[in-house]
Amino acid sequence: MIAKDAADSWANQHRDEDRMGVDGGENRVAGLRRIAAENGAKAYALAALAAGACAAYAELMGAEWKPYQRDDGRTLDQKVAAAQAEALGF
Repeated sequence: MIAKDAADSWANQHRDEDRMGVDGGENRVAGLRRIAAENGAKAYALAALAAGACAAYAELMGAEWKPYQRDDGRTLDQKVAAAQAEALGF
């Protein structure tokens, strides 16, 4: 979206897409387009990896993966103290 807005003359009043960079390299819009393309490929690969991991979990465990959710408001220290008290018969 940033690269699209940088190339759009209506969204970016300081657009100089025809100028080269200060060092003679690519201009700002070309650099943003290149970065967007690289990050788009990485985001797609990460999404495919996550989908594959969820499918593998479902195949191995026999149930769909669910994110962790706390079932009560007690902290881990409180749960440990309660387990210890129960084990000691308090």
